[in-house]
Amino acid sequence: MRFKYGGLDDSRIVVEPNIEQALDRGLALTPDGGELVVLPTYTAMLALQRLVAARGHAKPYWERAA
Repeated sequence: MRFKYGGLDDSRIVVEPNIEQALDRGLALTPDGGELVVLPTYTAMLALQRLVAARGHAKPYWERAA
């Protein structure tokens, strides 16, 4: 929705309701050495953080907070 309201062409918007598959797609489309930027809702951010930590790409939040 953020992209649509921001004026991005509808043909460039892909909705992937499965957060794990969305992450996989985003990573696949990110060039080597590039940065994937994600704009999740608060609820999706919590699920995404757990998924990224479970895959070993980041520390769980309680280890990063200190």
